[in-house]
Amino acid sequence: MKRIQTIYEVLKKQGNKGLTTKEVSSLTSFSRNNVSSDLNELVRMGKARKESGKPVYYFPKEEKKTLSKERGFDLFLIENPSLSKAIEQAKAAVLYPPNGMNTLLLGETGTGKSMFAEMLFSFGKEMKRFTKNEQLISFNCADYSHNPQMLLAQLFGVKKNAFTGANDDRKGLIELANQGVLFLDEVHRLPPEGQEMLFTFMDKGTFRRLGETENERSSQVMIVAATTENPATTLLETFVRRMPMVIKLPNLKSRQLEERFALIKYFINQESAKLKEPITVSVNSLRAFLSYECRHNIGELKSDVQLACAKAYAEYLSNHAEKIQISALDLSEKVNAGLLLEVQHRKLWNKIIGINQRYFEFSGEATHYLEEPIDQQDIYELIDHKKVELTHLGISGKELEENLNKEIHLHFEEYMNQVKKDSNQRYIENLVDQRIISSVERMIQYAESQLETVFGNRVFYGLALHLEKAVSRVKKNHYYENQLFENTEESHPREYQVSYDCIRLFNQEFEIELPISEANYLTLFFVYGNHTKKQVQEVVRVFVVTHGESTATSIVNTVNQLLGEEYGIGFDVPLSEKPQDSLLRIKAYIQTHQIKAPILFMVDMGSLNTFGNEISKTFGIDTQTIQLVSTLHVLEAVRKAMLGYPLQAVYKETLAVNLLIEEELQEHSKKNSIKFAIVTICTTGEGTAKVLKNILTTELNFDEEVLEIIAINLIDKEDIYSRLASLSKTYEIICIVSPFHLAFQYPHFDLVEVIEKSKIQEIQQLVDLAETYGKLGKTLAGQLKYVDSEEVVVDVKKLITALTIQFSIESNLNVLIGLAFHLACMIDREFGGEKGTEFLDKEFFMRKHADEIQLIQEALRSIEYKYQIKISEDEVCYMVSFFINTH
Repeated sequence: MKRIQTIYEVLKKQGNKGLTTKEVSSLTSFSRNNVSSDLNELVRMGKARKESGKPVYYFPKEEKKTLSKERGFDLFLIENPSLSKAIEQAKAAVLYPPNGMNTLLLGETGTGKSMFAEMLFSFGKEMKRFTKNEQLISFNCADYSHNPQMLLAQLFGVKKNAFTGANDDRKGLIELANQGVLFLDEVHRLPPEGQEMLFTFMDKGTFRRLGETENERSSQVMIVAATTENPATTLLETFVRRMPMVIKLPNLKSRQLEERFALIKYFINQESAKLKEPITVSVNSLRAFLSYECRHNIGELKSDVQLACAKAYAEYLSNHAEKIQISALDLSEKVNAGLLLEVQHRKLWNKIIGINQRYFEFSGEATHYLEEPIDQQDIYELIDHKKVELTHLGISGKELEENLNKEIHLHFEEYMNQVKKDSNQRYIENLVDQRIISSVERMIQYAESQLETVFGNRVFYGLALHLEKAVSRVKKNHYYENQLFENTEESHPREYQVSYDCIRLFNQEFEIELPISEANYLTLFFVYGNHTKKQVQEVVRVFVVTHGESTATSIVNTVNQLLGEEYGIGFDVPLSEKPQDSLLRIKAYIQTHQIKAPILFMVDMGSLNTFGNEISKTFGIDTQTIQLVSTLHVLEAVRKAMLGYPLQAVYKETLAVNLLIEEELQEHSKKNSIKFAIVTICTTGEGTAKVLKNILTTELNFDEEVLEIIAINLIDKEDIYSRLASLSKTYEIICIVSPFHLAFQYPHFDLVEVIEKSKIQEIQQLVDLAETYGKLGKTLAGQLKYVDSEEVVVDVKKLITALTIQFSIESNLNVLIGLAFHLACMIDREFGGEKGTEFLDKEFFMRKHADEIQLIQEALRSIEYKYQIKISEDEVCYMVSFFINTH
């Protein structure tokens, strides 16, 4: 069971008593930091609520079993704005006194008429129009269209002996639906005499069972009928007149792509609720569902989603997999055809699904990213997490408030400095609704006139991105007012008044309730928009330089099309061209275009790796070079550059896409002499860090010539990240012990875990692994024929570290060293052109694990570049098999 689910179960057991973070931590043995984070996530998911006070108490909310019961018309409308008129009509029909208004639904096959009728009935129950004992009864008139007598018998009931086979008196649907709703689908299949009997019932509220002549019965039923045909030609005029509310539902093609995505999520969540298991869906599968042609509208979409879920569930059962997972290979050819519309729909895909997600998880109630976007953290989440960190360190009261306010301002300065300085309208339109963009333009004009200044594009884009998130939070009921912003009304009265006016007008225009306290935050945009404390660098340029006739330009063109901006620059280097000539071409380009901004070079191999240094010497331009080129890495580099990230940030974020890639800080001759290190960090002086060092020195078994424990203090002039980066030039850091989590790709252990010695064994395993890796090169020296054993072990270790994190697995020392031995021999064999062992049922295995295959192939890319080899599909399959079986 996941940690957050365990915490939720503990809350439910307490019922209405409520629990504090400390109490939940005690009951579950989870750290308070993790418990606080998960409790707040449960609140955001609507599964818990919290009551303010000291301390804060958390209470469970009733768990909803199905999505359809949880969603009313109002929630449905948020994600289906094209049904606004239809929903308002349905509400009016349900609430019309005394018993509702008979309604006719019009729409093509599969437009969701049955689902709409169900939601109409659910709305009636929410509004107490129907009680829990009253029913929605559905009947398809086409089922008995060949037998009018049986059709009427189903509707009105039967008197015994009314016809052959009528052996008993039987109630009809009109009686069974008394006080509720009778939904008649394909009502045009009802014969004229049936229509006449029905409109007589609608007029008088009375009817007779088939075969009755004397006894007259009564029932109060709201009739909702649906048809795909023109009612003027297929229904009696007298019948149509008895249906005063006519609602037309649009077909799927005419609805927004965002609405289709909402339906897809809705259907997958329904299947997850039925199966009582989460369903993981790849982004490509969602893109296919978003774009393929649904000739039969929502009904066909739902069937295709159910089919994909059923196939994935069958795989889950037959192969005893750990999860139900849908990839594009599991979809029908018809659905996968939607991926061919990539150019047409790419812009909306990026906006709806995003660029950085690989999977979505559907749990029956909520949808979660399995890989979060690497965009700037939301300010409200930042406040929440920072508060947990500081409280954990014993900071409270006025000191806590001051620290949080300082964090807000630091965040804001960084946010403003990372917003792209140059105009990039097309990119913003991929992320922000056009109405918000227009509204922000009016805000800027108003603020400039009132404050007698001119704001740059940084304010425009920052404000647009912020308000897009704010509107989204309000619509999803995830917004909470934060009182931690300093009182900007006193410190910046003119800017605050302008911000107050902007928020008030924004709320009127969008008919939402964005809190007026939001004006405090907008004030900071107008204050910092004129004089940020940090100078904004010129926007980083990205140069892709590779060998081949069109490799670089093809990758760059693909990335530029994905992002909707001609931003990245590709330089193809033919194998016949001298490196000096290639460098001269790049220098000429920089001179011609008068480029003075920092440049990130992304190159493939050889002397191209030195181009960045040569450009720096010639032009005095800051450069960084990454010796790796793939569409994914170039996409991330260009994307971060477009957002205005400084050169070092673009460089680090690009490397972070694949943990295998690291800056070559040392020559190969020096790599073998690098010592390992465990770093202990403290915020209250080096005393505590040294205590931790003493504990580790006493408890761990290690060779002091190979490993060193280093204690550092956070309260220092030098930035902690800079200090760790500096240490990494001399040491290979195997883990960090700290009271808070750092954004470094090193294993992390909490202070308490070390002081209580609960994690000493795990740290010892890391030490043993590091020392064994150090000896592996010498062991392999006599085994490898073509490559340097010491050097290949360094590369193999990076690869295994990256992949164990990617696949979230923990293996014992023997297994990891065995894998390292296998991979080193594999690289040596491939380099020498020797053939390995074939993988049985390779094609079936690759189809089944397409996403894992792609992940491994991307991770192997730098190995292939460095050793100039092509690792076979058989070897990739063996690696995937290892990680799947070890997971």
